[in-house]
Amino acid sequence: MARPDSQTLFARTAQGQTLTLGREEGEGTVEYRLRCFDGYESVSEAELRQNPLPVGCPDAFGTLQEAMRAVTHCWGAGAASFEDVRLGRGLELDFIAALREGSLEPLRPRMSASQMVELLGLPEFAQTTMAGVCWFYGSVQIHWMDGTLFGLEIDAGASDFTSLRLGGYFLQPDMARADVEAHLVRAGVRFSTVTWAGLPVIRVPLARDPRQVISIDFMPEDEQLHAMYWHPDVSVLGPRAPAASLD
Repeated sequence: MARPDSQTLFARTAQGQTLTLGREEGEGTVEYRLRCFDGYESVSEAELRQNPLPVGCPDAFGTLQEAMRAVTHCWGAGAASFEDVRLGRGLELDFIAALREGSLEPLRPRMSASQMVELLGLPEFAQTTMAGVCWFYGSVQIHWMDGTLFGLEIDAGASDFTSLRLGGYFLQPDMARADVEAHLVRAGVRFSTVTWAGLPVIRVPLARDPRQVISIDFMPEDEQLHAMYWHPDVSVLGPRAPAASLD
């Protein structure tokens, strides 16, 4: 059985489905959420599907032991069948160094799903989107489109990092655009400012590969932080503006 500090466990059933059991914390409460998937490791929206649980099987439990008993009753899979989704894997990147040096290696364009799993383990949750499939690793969202890596997203300055940890990640909820720009200037990071889809955007080109860019966008009404993205292919964003001067 996985260690008690594991946030998400998984098991495979005899029918080839994947069960996930996630620990979710509220205000003074903890519960364990059970889900069942087909195609959990797939990045095809045609293959990934969350299934209804068997009749009479609850989807939330007050203790891990209760959840394991329900799984054993419904699928015949005991506690020993569950593993930590991290599979002993993980990656830590220096966020500021990546911006300055122009690389998020070993993350790179055109990575396959199996290569991502080799780096980070399985996602804690997966869902289809309007554009494809999204894998969740804590606050980090990995987006896939047409079976290809499309990008990385972290919303609203969240920093609940699990398998992928960003050291020196300075973005915070409700952070103002001016504060983000000032932080980048102090860190010696070159960037440009543009408007994209009506939102003010800071772009940081990754110098080692001109196709890649980090972008940080802000809400138009108050210029507070909306989200940070890594785009392996900058062409999805339109023309790049000149880099802002650090002088």
